[in-house]
Amino acid sequence: DVYKRQETKSEELAGIEHGNGAAYKYINFGEKGGPKEVIFRVAPEKTGGQIAIRIDKPWGEAIVRADIPPGDGRTWMNLSFPVKEVTGIHPIWLYFSGAEGQLMKLDWFEFKAR
Repeated sequence: DVYKRQETKSEELAGIEHGNGAAYKYINFGEKGGPKEVIFRVAPEKTGGQIAIRIDKPWGEAIVRADIPPGDGRTWMNLSFPVKEVTGIHPIWLYFSGAEGQLMKLDWFEFKAR
């Protein structure tokens, strides 16, 4: 589900459950060093969950594996995780996993340079 938050007028991914995913085409990681970390702005549900970022193909190499802690589903937090070395332009896939039911909401994510 995607819906607009009233206070920022931005969109977020909501209703995320085990096995859900999102794809983004042609992210430019640069030619030197690439990002060292990714920051996710999430509102985790009771069980939290995991986010994996894969490149090039849905089954491609995971450059991020993020464990999202449990929460109350309303409190937003910015969490930082390391990124395996990657350069160039790649499509990416976010995969969500965890227990049954809703895992989290994702407001945004951002790669930070080395």
